[in-house]
Amino acid sequence: LARWGWWAAGGAALLATTVPRWFSEGFRHPSGREYAARNGLTAAMAFLFLGPVVLAPEGTRFPVLESRPLQAIGRWSYGIFLWHLIVLHFAFPLTRTPLWTRRMGVIWPVTVAGSIAAGAASYRFIEEPARKALSPHA
Repeated sequence: LARWGWWAAGGAALLATTVPRWFSEGFRHPSGREYAARNGLTAAMAFLFLGPVVLAPEGTRFPVLESRPLQAIGRWSYGIFLWHLIVLHFAFPLTRTPLWTRRMGVIWPVTVAGSIAAGAASYRFIEEPARKALSPHA
């Protein structure tokens, strides 16, 4: 498959995990079959998105990965990972969305935006000052 074919297939796997007829939505304990299917699709999605980058011949450039926004996301990624569950916790009351409802179209963008903001702040005000303070070359 060409690079875009891999990515299209990865997008299809991602979309498949959101089909309410196939998978429960919200915070419900899935059946063993549903759990395996969702995790299998998620693993396939990750492979299909990353495969063309990881398996590309040496020297292949991916300009989108060199863009300033994605470079910033990369710098902030640890903070995004650390803060996203806290942001998710507050996304429900912020959007006046009751827990366990099928409104992920509302919760997801709020969580993504809030997690990126928290990750950026964490990088700026915690990670960088700590790195500078602990660096032997400071």
